[in-house]
Amino acid sequence: MIPLDHPKAAAEEKIRSFLDVNCSACHRPGGIGRGLYDARATTPLARQQLINGPLLSGDLGVPGAMAVVPGHPEKSMLVIRLKKPPGDPMRMPPACASPATPPVLPLLESWIRGLK
Repeated sequence: MIPLDHPKAAAEEKIRSFLDVNCSACHRPGGIGRGLYDARATTPLARQQLINGPLLSGDLGVPGAMAVVPGHPEKSMLVIRLKKPPGDPMRMPPACASPATPPVLPLLESWIRGLK
């Protein structure tokens, strides 16, 4: 896995590593996560259902929301759910696992803005 502060790693590598470590225990085929995407780094990005991925748990009132909407972090449920405050049942990862704002957010938002 690639740490978020690795000076030479690409943003995608860092983000996919973060998702694998923090999300893949639940978000994977047969996992308990209600999202449809596969957060494992071993799954090719094109097969993860992350980019333009459908939502299972609703759009939280965000028109056009998907798992990740290229160019639009504000419509990307991955960002929206990571930004929810601790204690909010829609926050991911759950507050019990990570009480602070996930450090991946600035990098994730920048990466999504650059996707086409």
